[in-house]
Amino acid sequence: MSEEERREIPGNYKMGETENSEEEEEKEDDKEDILPPDKSIRRRAVDWVNKKWEKRNLKKIERTYQREAEEGYKIVHIAFPGHPRVISTMTRAEREREKRKELLKDEERRKKLEDFNKQWREQSLLKKGLIRI
Repeated sequence: MSEEERREIPGNYKMGETENSEEEEEKEDDKEDILPPDKSIRRRAVDWVNKKWEKRNLKKIERTYQREAEEGYKIVHIAFPGHPRVISTMTRAEREREKRKELLKDEERRKKLEDFNKQWREQSLLKKGLIRI
């Protein structure tokens, strides 16, 4: 084996290991991006919050599916704030679908903002001449 071939084989490689940890997946995602890593503390903080928010939304969406499957037959009474006598009744499955609908809207909004931020950053780096296409 030549020296170049030895360099290509990672040191922590194990035969038969196919699963990637979350850290390895994040590193692979970063490699796919054209953009260099952020130096700004503000941008890194925004990216961190964005990742946490995405995980939170996905976890909540997953929970709505679980609750709909497990407790879908139960009847739920919903009181509207400010109106003590106005109560709505529906099944748990209907309520979970409503929640999921709102969560999916929020996730779409988050994705749009993330895409907008990436495009803006690419344009600003192109203006500065730091990346080439």
